[in-house]
Formats: sequence, structure tokens, C-alpha cells
Amino acid sequence: FAKAALSSGLSSLRLTEVRSTGAALILVGALAIVRPKSLRITRAELPFMLLFGVVGLAFVQLMYFIAIHRLEIGVALLIQYVAPVLIALWARLVLKEPVRRRVWAALILALGGLSLVVDLWSGVALDGLGVLAALASAVTFALYILLAEKAVSRRDPVSLLALGFMFAALFWA
Repeated sequence: FAKAALSSGLSSLRLTEVRSTGAALILVGALAIVRPKSLRITRAELPFMLLFGVVGLAFVQLMYFIAIHRLEIGVALLIQYVAPVLIALWARLVLKEPVRRRVWAALILALGGLSLVVDLWSGVALDGLGVLAALASAVTFALYILLAEKAVSRRDPVSLLALGFMFAALFWA
């Protein structure tokens, strides 16, 4: 859908705005009906939720849409899915946590398999801005995962996403 929308002339920014706003309306609306208390947010949570919504949701989508607009979808996804490698590197180098060999093997196999599906070996045209956007999408996707992991210890995943998309939509407004 996204590639078709972008090909029809819709900008990456506008598609991100529509997707963020639509997700916010649906998720916040549903929670307002079934669990309105889960939408409460404390003053202390505001900076985190703003970061999660803007970097973790708004920017990851924008960078992904720019990437697929300028690259083949498979190539953009291959680059974006470097995010789990970035997370493993973060855990190992920054947090000093051990990362098991089987995790590294799984990451290599997953990226290797995806590169076979994308058929990188037959030659792929690369656009510099598209590659940069895909790399930015990988970084913001890794941040999204790390931020969400931290947040779900304090908030349920559905309200986290609902509020995150609300902040993303407000950011684009």
C-alpha cells in the first residue's frame, strides 16, 4: 500500500502524517471506550512519551517511507532490519551485557536470508538518499524497540502505542 501511495504522488511526509494520525485516532478511540484510565499520563512520563512518539514512531515511519520511495522495498527492508544488529551491539558494547553466539548466528542467518530473497547478487540500483533514509530508519527502529522495552515495565503495550501515535500525530500537526 505504502509504495503504491508514494508512487501516486503522495509525499513520504504526508503518508507518515496520515498513518500516525489514523493509528492515534483508532487506538486512542478504542482505549477511551474500553480502558480510559490507561490513557492517563503523568507529568514525569511526558518527555519519554514525546521521545517515543516522535523518534520511535514518527521518524521511523518517515525514514522508511523515504527509503521505499527511493529504493526497492526489499533493499530498504534489508537495511532497516539491521536494527536488531544495532540492538545487539548496544547491549554488548554499551550495556556490557553478554550476547549469546546463537543470537549473532540468528542475526547473520536472518540478514543473509533476506539478502537472498532480495537477490542482492544480481545487482541493485542504490540511491544515496534512499540508503541514508533506510539507515536512519534502522537507527530509529532500534530506538523504538529499546524505548518500548523500557516502557512496558510501567505501561501496557496498547496504551504505549496509542499515546505514542498520539504524540507522533501531534508532532506532525
